Amino acid sequence: MISLKDVTKIYHPSKIMALDHVNLDVAKGEFVVIVGRSGAGKTTLIKAINKEIEPTSGEILFEGNNLAAINHAELNCFRRRIGTIFQDYRLIHTKNVFENVAYAMEVVGASDQDINRDVPSVLNMVGLKDKTRNFPQELSGGEKQRVAIARALIHRPDLILADEPTANLDVYSIQDVLESFLKVNEMGTTIILATHNQNVVNYLKTRVITLENGAVVRDQQKGKFIL
Repeated sequence: MISLKDVTKIYHPSKIMALDHVNLDVAKGEFVVIVGRSGAGKTTLIKAINKEIEPTSGEILFEGNNLAAINHAELNCFRRRIGTIFQDYRLIHTKNVFENVAYAMEVVGASDQDINRDVPSVLNMVGLKDKTRNFPQELSGGEKQRVAIARALIHRPDLILADEPTANLDVYSIQDVLESFLKVNEMGTTIILATHNQNVVNYLKTRVITLENGAVVRDQQKGKFIL
């Protein structure tokens, strides 16, 4: 589904090499965890796959299509197939849970009928069916992150990119959020999740890619991971 071929990213004018000749393949339906210390290149990798930044050299392919060559219309189509989740939730505080998720549908012109059908369904999937009228300030950190997951899921994406989605959560909230990710993956959605938390990796027990100084130094298929 996703292939990185000799991808390098150098930030200018600092000349920092954030990604160093990365080669990586992620199959459809996989759950891949990207690990590494702060500055290892995890966020840059996520942004490159999402086409928020362009690599200095190398190719990123999505289902065989080079992202560097797609036009504006194709980019919009590509973005609709990807859900992104961040550690800071990025919720709209003046909207309740239902409205935050519905807004993602409204901006692409979805009908009220579709919104009223799909939003409750996805909120139920992440365990928030009783929180639809609550506002973000009334939610725990874990609940806010599950709203963010629901918002990412509302367009039924083929791929979810999650950058440190558990960084600000307590241990109980982390487990709830990870269970939501596992449930989504079981439904066939490909997930690439970046984290520096060893406990997250050990809980998920899935494929782990380790970055050091922007380079892939380890690719473990499954099992317990030790930093």
